[in-house]
Amino acid sequence: MGFNLQDYETVKSRKKRFYEKYPDGRIIVKLINPETVEKMALFYASVYASSADQSHGLPIATGHAFEIRDTEKQKNKYGQEFESVNYSSWTENSEESAVGRALDNAGFSGNNKCSREEIEKADRMKVTLSPPKPKLTDPDVIPTNTALTTDGIKSKLESIKSLLASKGVTNKESQKEFIFKIIEKPFSQFTDDDFQTLVKKIVELK
Repeated sequence: MGFNLQDYETVKSRKKRFYEKYPDGRIIVKLINPETVEKMALFYASVYASSADQSHGLPIATGHAFEIRDTEKQKNKYGQEFESVNYSSWTENSEESAVGRALDNAGFSGNNKCSREEIEKADRMKVTLSPPKPKLTDPDVIPTNTALTTDGIKSKLESIKSLLASKGVTNKESQKEFIFKIIEKPFSQFTDDDFQTLVKKIVELK
């Protein structure tokens, strides 16, 4: 890991500071995709300065977070299997990350933009790529030269497609077009921010 987690604030710490400033504050979290939560979890968090603001629908800020369930156990450098956080707690992880993003947008990011949970997520999402290859134009082409397993990448694709399907975009070609219209680069080069952007756009679909 190329960073020290102690340098980053936890979401729990942000929440404490929020309630110190707004004793009557509210943090409301909603699961967006209950029909596909066994594969992935998408949460939407809203923070309010008071119960009155909540009743009038006036949040200080909002935030999304998206986590995909790990279907395989990970292996350490000694070849021993272990359960990643998203193997058993992908919903809790997504919920807490959504709260962290909302509080960050509300100005509770301290001296660091990212929360500790977001830094941990970025580390989980990190992949190791070989030198550039010809541009991929189809998200169904699975790169094999990554630190993630092929099954893991397929799982992420299926989760994105499931979320699109829940919004009525069921045609395979339409899903492909939607993905690459928003993120104009090969799937193998997607970053965590790209995933968040894609999910946010899907949520906004009517």
